[in-house]
Amino acid sequence: MVNLYGSSEVSADVTCSEIDDGSPGSTISIGRPIHNTQIYLLDSHMQPVPVGARGELYVGGDSLARGYLKGPKLTAEKFVANPFSVDTDSRLFRTGDMARYRADGDIESLGRADDQVKIRGCRIELSEIEAALDHHPAIRESAVALRELTAAEPNGRADLQAKIQNSKFATQLLAYVVAIDQAGPAARELRSFLRAKLPDYMVPGNFIWLEKLPLLPNGKIDRRALPPSADLDGCNEGTVMEPRTEIEILIGQIWQEILRIDNVGVEDNFFDLGGHSLLAAQVAARMRAVFHKPVALRDLFESPTIAGLAPRVERVVRPDQEKDLPAITPVPGKGAVGLSFGQKQLFLFGQLFGGADFLNMPYAYRLEGRVDVAALKKAIQEVVNRHDPLRTAFIDTADGARQVVRRRLTVKLSIVDLARLPKKKRDNKLDEISKRDAARTFDLEKPPLFRTTLLRLADDQYTLLVTMHHIISDQWSMGVFRKELAALYEAFTTAMPSPLPALPFQYSDFITWQKQLLKSGAFERQIAYWRQRLDELAPALEFRREPNLKSAPRFHSARQPMEFTDDLVARIKSFARAQNCTPFMVFVTALDVLLYRWTGETDIRIGTLVANRGQAGTDGLIGYFVNALVLRTRVLPAMTCVEVLRDVRETCLGAYAHQDVPFEYLETLLAKKRKRARPPLYQVMFNYRNLWTPTLKSNGLTIASWNGKNRASDPGIAMARLDVNFHLHEMSTKFTGAVNYKTDLFDRSRIAKLLADYSAILKQMIAYPKRRIAKIAVSQVGRR
Repeated sequence: MVNLYGSSEVSADVTCSEIDDGSPGSTISIGRPIHNTQIYLLDSHMQPVPVGARGELYVGGDSLARGYLKGPKLTAEKFVANPFSVDTDSRLFRTGDMARYRADGDIESLGRADDQVKIRGCRIELSEIEAALDHHPAIRESAVALRELTAAEPNGRADLQAKIQNSKFATQLLAYVVAIDQAGPAARELRSFLRAKLPDYMVPGNFIWLEKLPLLPNGKIDRRALPPSADLDGCNEGTVMEPRTEIEILIGQIWQEILRIDNVGVEDNFFDLGGHSLLAAQVAARMRAVFHKPVALRDLFESPTIAGLAPRVERVVRPDQEKDLPAITPVPGKGAVGLSFGQKQLFLFGQLFGGADFLNMPYAYRLEGRVDVAALKKAIQEVVNRHDPLRTAFIDTADGARQVVRRRLTVKLSIVDLARLPKKKRDNKLDEISKRDAARTFDLEKPPLFRTTLLRLADDQYTLLVTMHHIISDQWSMGVFRKELAALYEAFTTAMPSPLPALPFQYSDFITWQKQLLKSGAFERQIAYWRQRLDELAPALEFRREPNLKSAPRFHSARQPMEFTDDLVARIKSFARAQNCTPFMVFVTALDVLLYRWTGETDIRIGTLVANRGQAGTDGLIGYFVNALVLRTRVLPAMTCVEVLRDVRETCLGAYAHQDVPFEYLETLLAKKRKRARPPLYQVMFNYRNLWTPTLKSNGLTIASWNGKNRASDPGIAMARLDVNFHLHEMSTKFTGAVNYKTDLFDRSRIAKLLADYSAILKQMIAYPKRRIAKIAVSQVGRR
């Protein structure tokens, strides 16, 4: 088998490569030039690029065409003088294809130069979007382009853009579509179709109908001839009522920024547009920054349209409303600082359990493409230079634990080459190294409290292991690390400086801010809410202990996977939208009912974790921000499923509105009669994650998440302080996760029955929302 590369302008083929079973890696090269042909890989200044660097592919030699028939302008653009020949008549054909030289001398194709664009910090290939669109049964063909917005186009009003800091509306993706029939699908249908196939940032902001796509003389799409959106009517969005007031316009632009869509009408539902609780929190934070007043998350849930939300915002911005919490600002001249409330608990766990590998956060990423190791090292170092927690040591002193930030710290990137091993042995070695890396503990006094290991599997296949101690990071932070690493790697591989803006403050400034507010009484209203909410607590939930199970004083736990797929996922999401809530609230309601049926208790308290990134500027920081909330609900046998769901919704919204108070601080205030080794406020936790991790592309390198069989996807799974701890991760077509349980309360067969009952309750809630709780069917084991 021979791989040939060429085009009509160069009389078909100009390079060739023989393919056999021994071809290295997963990427097949286009080989080397054939006789009487010259290939040049050049930069934007027509200078040759070094081996491994991206360059545009130019062709010279006997096979060049004279030009395009009746296309002198295009001929002059594509057929250029050859600067490397003494023959003044020698020409080169500019292919528009990007490529690089491999170390073995072969050429590797990297796609079209005009096909790769960068939007919202992510490099994408337009052909991927077009291929997804063309799979829609109503679309004949499509073209996607990146367009700059002007004052005449949607979202192009400069006076309003200036009011939203760091606005990213300067460019947007436009999809030009040709329908099979005259009446094509609505834009919302196309967005929904694409979201099932592509990450959010690759979904076009607008869709434009064309009778046909403009073509070049060679039959390819003439992208320059694609008209701007201001000249055309977009796809039918239904009846869209445009924002009318300044506040409605500002809210609409915030939604467009967070949801990454265009043409939001004032009657559009936030959750129908793809919103969820995490994005709702980001909207609330952005509105705080724009209006300089507190906008409650509850307002968005209760009024999920711009028309309904705007009057609430107008009331909030009146001067007689309660002041928002002050902004976090840098503290000059900081020395050693104390730990945050959450960090104190993690530090204590580390002391109690001797290093505690369950506090490790092990992540892994698949890298596909040629890796510039020097640029990768430099990118990791720059991330470390930007974020203080990555250079922090934790010291136990007579006055308590303190953290000291090193001004400079050089990090190491360990490199392990597995490429020469047979595949089976290589895979086993990869799992072995991954497992060992995930379990190796850190010394908190010796930073950095994270490590990276690059494993080479083939010329263009690598795995990057990143393990951090939880005391300096959380899941959100890992997303920040990965995003910054991709952006910096792309810059450094092209000899460009860091494209990242300076951070507004550091994690230690957040600690100072938090403690100052507690000392000043700024949290008193929130503390009063929790005092009232958690007053007169009922006894702790008591699961029947298995008589044949022995007590496990070291909190021994086990883990049981769980998954909800396909039809049930769609029904859960549809049910949540119908009830004006989120899938998380549906899952919590089902868990409340499950705990009532299994314990007989009507006062149900569940713990959950929130990202706690509501303050402006915290979303771009690495650090341990996570906070725990208590969701307390009363479940009575005469209540219906939908009545319990409404109570859960109110409970969640109330908790979200008062999430700034550190849980550990509340725990100290509210703890009364505490049983030994048991949390006083809850024994069951439900952790729900809808932080989707998209595949990133950085200068020819694809970066995707990877979970090896020995690589934990949830930190802390090795120990259970709680009776039962649910972890659930929302993905595009399924919910997947696990439940950790204490083995002195449950064996594997009993926990399997608990999960079966949980699934059965979910299905019954959705099918019969008005069914009374007493009538919910569960297994014999779970009946109380």
